[in-house]
Amino acid sequence: MKFTETVKYISHAKFCIAPYRRDENAKYLADTSMKLMQYDFLGLPAVCPAFATGDHPHRFAYEPGDVASIKNAIQTAMRQGRHKPGHFRSWADVAKRLINPDAYPDTPLLTADGRAAALSRAIA
Repeated sequence: MKFTETVKYISHAKFCIAPYRRDENAKYLADTSMKLMQYDFLGLPAVCPAFATGDHPHRFAYEPGDVASIKNAIQTAMRQGRHKPGHFRSWADVAKRLINPDAYPDTPLLTADGRAAALSRAIA
């Protein structure tokens, strides 16, 4: 099924699942998963592995292979139900932040050790 066609089906769900596999770099999924963004866009609670929840309040974590945590995550997501859809930036706004991140306090650049750095310091 084409990605663009999935919305008409998942929009009827009570919750959604993002069953990602753990690997050493999987934490990036918390901020980049198109699947999880799509669920949030529709206002659907998401059940996903703990490494993919990030600080998103409408994602419910489980530990892969732990039946009790999977059951708890599903039950909690169903109790919560739908939520107000998240806010997503336009491509124009994303481009502005890439060109001038210092103008946006919520868009810090990071140094190699993970600390925030001003653009002028990051380039030097």
